[in-house]
Amino acid sequence: MSSFRKITSRDKPETLAKVAAAHEEHLRLALAIAINRAKRSSPLVRDLLSKATVEGLASRINVKASAVSFRVPHLEQTWHQFIPWQYFEGSKPAETAILVASGLRDSVGRNEAKIATHGSAGGENVADA
Repeated sequence: MSSFRKITSRDKPETLAKVAAAHEEHLRLALAIAINRAKRSSPLVRDLLSKATVEGLASRINVKASAVSFRVPHLEQTWHQFIPWQYFEGSKPAETAILVASGLRDSVGRNEAKIATHGSAGGENVADA
């Protein structure tokens, strides 16, 4: 994946807003695809994907990146995926869906022990990891 580019004083706010809106729509389409493809995934992954939030311009960081956020209430954590804007050049939402879903599955796998300790998410209110 590409490196992150800083937002500079030369970047026009209206241009940033326009690009951010386009990337946010791309991520919304990608999430819809990922949710549709997640039928064989664990209940936790399906739940996290269905409740994910997206930002065309990731807040609180001064770089040209979009964000997908997954909230895991029973772990009291929020997991974020930051995607550099240049990734979107030439990529399709179906490709982004694979990126987002595989990243989420990796995060779930790395946190399996913690998740098991706090109970399974099958049917529980687990969102935005």
